[in-house]
Amino acid sequence: MAGLYSGKIVLNYVHSIHTWHILHSQPWTINDDKIMTLLKAANNLTPATSKKKKCQPYMVNFIKALLRKLDTNNPLIAAVHACLTITFYTMACVGEFTVPSINGFNPSLHITRTDNSLQTTTFHLLHTKSSPTGEDISSLENHYHINDPPENIALFSYKHKKGHCILTKSKFIAYLAQATTDAGLIPLQGYGIRIGTTLEYLFCNILFDVVKTMGHWASDIFQLYLCKYAQILTPYLQATPALHDEYLRYTMPHVH
Repeated sequence: MAGLYSGKIVLNYVHSIHTWHILHSQPWTINDDKIMTLLKAANNLTPATSKKKKCQPYMVNFIKALLRKLDTNNPLIAAVHACLTITFYTMACVGEFTVPSINGFNPSLHITRTDNSLQTTTFHLLHTKSSPTGEDISSLENHYHINDPPENIALFSYKHKKGHCILTKSKFIAYLAQATTDAGLIPLQGYGIRIGTTLEYLFCNILFDVVKTMGHWASDIFQLYLCKYAQILTPYLQATPALHDEYLRYTMPHVH
């Protein structure tokens, strides 16, 4: 199986066999150290087709490069533009500003224009399709101007045919993937937005505990989050030694 399947599949297969032995009261005579060594080798032999692409963070320069290629007079693009910039700077999860399905809107769960007390975010673009000399685009104001979403539907709903269409999470992610490809950029995964936001605020010298509060993380969850995405975060943090040292201190297990 090694080399044909991912290390995780091989691990699950071994655990299944071990479980069978336990359920049938059969002796398990294989040495644990030997099993761990073999499983590690199987993991190293995971074929490229079974490896999940490493998520890269959305950084400000990437977002700016993407927005330069967008026509924000288009209703869908105006909604995606506003949703992206506001999700980024509020440290929200994509699902907090989008709706899971067209028929999945719930006013008690999903933000509407009535609920909104957000300040707008402005990017100065050096060149856009509608203004070759450059312009300032306030993403939320532009969305309101183009789409004018009613107060009783999802905030980032956009004009579609004779009414409004709710911006779903899948539509948001799919359009970003298509737009980045069209712009000659490498498509990134949705949760790269939250990772990029974390980096952005840390680079602004905002304390780790403050970033944790801004992202609404519980005390230990934020530490686990930083450890989970260590491979992604570390190359960026290493460019700032003091920040990298603080990251290592913050993520180190506490000694009691």
